[in-house]
Amino acid sequence: MASFNKHFVTGRLGKTPELRYIPSGKEVTSFSLIRQPRRLNQQTQQWEDGDATWYEVTMYGRLANNVVDSLEKGFEVTVVGDLKTGSYVNREGV
Repeated sequence: MASFNKHFVTGRLGKTPELRYIPSGKEVTSFSLIRQPRRLNQQTQQWEDGDATWYEVTMYGRLANNVVDSLEKGFEVTVVGDLKTGSYVNREGV
């Protein structure tokens, strides 16, 4: 059965992807992706940055190779895939 729960995110790479290998020998890469919408403030007529959302994107196999060969930090990309949520706790426990 096909999955229709796909997410599309467009943003900029926060770091240049690097190729790694998992114990099975399969290629893997990951990179951070930031999405920060801009909105026109109707009162000031100035563009303002909205709240930033960071995503950690992971790819395997041939796709991982293609990404490493093609993308660098700052490139704008659109990612399509399954979304898994998590949380982050900093050193101060927040």
